[in-house]
Amino acid sequence: MIMSKDNIVSIKKIIKTSELYGVDPIIFKDMKYIDVLQLKIELANTRITELLKIYFMERDTELIKKISRAIKFNEELLKEVQ
Repeated sequence: MIMSKDNIVSIKKIIKTSELYGVDPIIFKDMKYIDVLQLKIELANTRITELLKIYFMERDTELIKKISRAIKFNEELLKEVQ
């Protein structure tokens, strides 16, 4: 199949929960939604702290940005349900 600008859909890499939060998403299975959001925020902050310990030139800055956006997103969701 020949791809042209007209039929290409912008495909973003899907970030797995384990990449953002460092855990298997199965741990959220039996939790309340509000507790999941709070835990995700805590785990993401911990993950960023770990990633920032890596030497500056070797850091995965894109992953750090994605985790930061996930934190903001989860904080907004948490505001909505509280």
